Amino acid sequence: MTSDENHQWRLARRPIGNIQDGDLVWDQESIPSPNDGEVLVRTIYLSLDPTNRIWMSDMDQYMPPVKIGEVMRGGAMGEVLETKHPGYKVGDIVTGLLGWQTYSTVHGDNIRM
Repeated sequence: MTSDENHQWRLARRPIGNIQDGDLVWDQESIPSPNDGEVLVRTIYLSLDPTNRIWMSDMDQYMPPVKIGEVMRGGAMGEVLETKHPGYKVGDIVTGLLGWQTYSTVHGDNIRM
């Protein structure tokens, strides 16, 4: 495990038009610990897609909008650092909606290798 902080981009407000300074806020908190069935993942690659902008809005869509104050949703690839899920081991490379953050905890059923 590492002693680093978990750096995150959080949605601060709904963008109007193009994304502007202040729509997202750079935040940090302690690295989360996984609960039963979860894994701790360190992000290696983050996917930036047009749908990220749609998720920032409050329009009806195929997924709920990102709530104000939440970590920005995003697909990512990362390395399992700690696991409490029988399907994953430390060192596994996984993908999923890990968010725009350095570290995330996610249920093992919501990621894949």
